[in-house]
Amino acid sequence: MSEFFSMILLSLWLLLHLFQVINCSSTPLVPALYVFGDSMVDSGNNDFLNTTAKVNYNPYGTDFPAGPTGRFTNGLTSVDFLAQFLGLHFVPPYLGLSMAQKGKIITGMNYASGSAGILQETGSGMGKNLHLEQQIEFFTETVNQFLPQNFKTKDELLQYLSKSIFVVNIGSNDYLNNYLLSTQYNSSHLYTPEQFASVLLKEFRQHLQELHNLGARKFVVFNLGPLGCLPAIIKLENIKIGCATRVNEMVSLYNKGFHSMIQEMRTSFKGSTFVQGNVNLLSSGLLQTMASNLNGFNFNQSVVDGSLPLPYSFQKTIETIGDSECDPIESGTRSRYNYGFLTPSPCCSILDNETNYCLKDVSTCMDRTTHFFWDGYHPTQSVYRLLAVGCFYGPIPCTPINVLQLALEQPGNASHKHHFVSSSI
Repeated sequence: MSEFFSMILLSLWLLLHLFQVINCSSTPLVPALYVFGDSMVDSGNNDFLNTTAKVNYNPYGTDFPAGPTGRFTNGLTSVDFLAQFLGLHFVPPYLGLSMAQKGKIITGMNYASGSAGILQETGSGMGKNLHLEQQIEFFTETVNQFLPQNFKTKDELLQYLSKSIFVVNIGSNDYLNNYLLSTQYNSSHLYTPEQFASVLLKEFRQHLQELHNLGARKFVVFNLGPLGCLPAIIKLENIKIGCATRVNEMVSLYNKGFHSMIQEMRTSFKGSTFVQGNVNLLSSGLLQTMASNLNGFNFNQSVVDGSLPLPYSFQKTIETIGDSECDPIESGTRSRYNYGFLTPSPCCSILDNETNYCLKDVSTCMDRTTHFFWDGYHPTQSVYRLLAVGCFYGPIPCTPINVLQLALEQPGNASHKHHFVSSSI
């Protein structure tokens, strides 16, 4: 297994070198990118909500041109990179747009919300969020009220939607801010882990079908990463070495059912394409390796000495994709990615004990490219870059085709010949 995972990381590293120029042609590959999910892809919606799940302050956005924007990381998220690769602008948060702006934008919107989940009650202990049903209600409003202002006929609108890409990344909070918090939510008292996974997936499938009914045809849907390896969960579960096995076992139950759900939807929804984003495949081996080689997580340790015995491929240079004007963050700064991920400790030196987010204006690690985690829950920009490059260009972690192939695929061509074989989780 370790050799297999090393080959995965090596393949992604090679992709980072192979594709030296970001696709930023004057003609985008798709007309729009629509985003649904949680804090992994939230671009600022929670800034407009009454919630403690809000990061519109320093040091968040340290590496983002505009500074803090509500993104739960130091710079770009995976969907920001995907938008760049597709030749689109960053997808704006829906709640940050005026009515007039909503009526003019046809390159996509972001409905994702930090702390949100598949279930309505998920994350409610932190305040208001946009649960998945609410996000789809806002997209319904977009389709029925705002987008028609830009198309002459309904058929033109449907053609536009069928060529657009829909990214959905949600489900983590249904465990982190619901099932695992037995004193705040009753889900763990009502369901076994197997039953809870089934409840989530049944609800999830219904919402994906709603998107399909509204005109979506090109989907990129992500499973769950190894939540038991998150610094916040390591702390919550009082784990001294390695990851929280019981939590990762819950994730495995969900991911197994998730894979079956996506396979079934590929069969049921003719003319649609469902790309499965295997977050667990990308991050599990790396995090397990780092965690097992540290005596737990030191929440006040920003940088380790670099002596961690990681597999060779982890130590490989992670270059920028290219010195391109379409990459405002890394343009001309290739040397910043000369290190692999060396530590699972958060880049923030001090975390809030309640939220596990960075405290306002705290110092951060000097080299953010060596850190997998930015705070107690969220990856650094370097990790999001690796995920986006792999999903866009190459056979993993997105299967059975990558996002570039999905973009170039003609709508309705559900019988295409896959270039890559989907792997079960």
